[in-house]
Amino acid sequence: MKKLFAVLLVTAVLAGLAACTPSLKPGSASLKPFKAGTWIVIEDGGDDAKTYTFTDSMTECSYCSGLACMPFDYEISGSSYIFHMGSADDNSVVNAVFDGDEDCTLTWEDSGRVETLRYVGDKEPEKEENIYMVLVNKQNKLPDNWENMIELATGTNSVGENYLVEKKALEAFEKLRAALLEEGIDIELDSTYRTVEYQQKIWDEFEAEKGLDYARQYVAVPGFSEHHTGLAIDAMLIKDGEVIDDNDDMIAEKEIFAKVHARLAEFGFILRYPEGKDDITGYSYEPWHFRYIDSPEIAKEIMDSGITLEEYLGKQ
Repeated sequence: MKKLFAVLLVTAVLAGLAACTPSLKPGSASLKPFKAGTWIVIEDGGDDAKTYTFTDSMTECSYCSGLACMPFDYEISGSSYIFHMGSADDNSVVNAVFDGDEDCTLTWEDSGRVETLRYVGDKEPEKEENIYMVLVNKQNKLPDNWENMIELATGTNSVGENYLVEKKALEAFEKLRAALLEEGIDIELDSTYRTVEYQQKIWDEFEAEKGLDYARQYVAVPGFSEHHTGLAIDAMLIKDGEVIDDNDDMIAEKEIFAKVHARLAEFGFILRYPEGKDDITGYSYEPWHFRYIDSPEIAKEIMDSGITLEEYLGKQ
């Protein structure tokens, strides 16, 4: 009887451990899936603005820094995780050391970055509201109640057209424009803040005039347009007294836009849709589309590295 009781007790203990410990992925003896829920990054004394949210399926996870979030999937490969940040082809090898089930240290092999994570379950951590780093793209919709987070101001271009722009972004653009005028380059506001309703109108016009494929490359789905943020500016050129605002014509002005792009970072802007980054941003090259991020230092890092906002946020 005592022997039977001991066997039953051991069986019960093992069953209890199995119930509270995430199961190992088949074929892996060293790593297991992350416990589903939110993990905060706590290095440097704790920073609830940076979080990872993992799912049971290891797909449709997310990494958030402030208001900007990057979707990702991950898998287990031997003794490492493979994070697919932004796309299935963007493979980041990450080594992990767990201290129990709710504390973990991640080391990214490519950059050497180290992060300490703590599990907080389904709790929604309080996020730092840095509106200037918000990520809006084909996968990330405009945050709810966005209009109450920004202050819009009215800008007027040289042909008398009025545009709404986030206040600091407009001030920075006016300084950028003045600096470029000293180099003999005239850029003007052409498209800025848009409501969801107006974005739908633009989509319909592009689809009617140039076809669905062209619209998908150059126009965002309503609700997923960066122009809803008030932080994006499409510029047009004034050259020899003539307005250049056709997309194809502006792409042809390579020399002028090279000079424009060289000045963006010092005023807190980045080129939002660089050439050759279609698979990451979801959009073809747009030399006229500038995005204000309110930090010349970060803007310089992004521009000098030739990366996108998605890549910067995904590898912080």
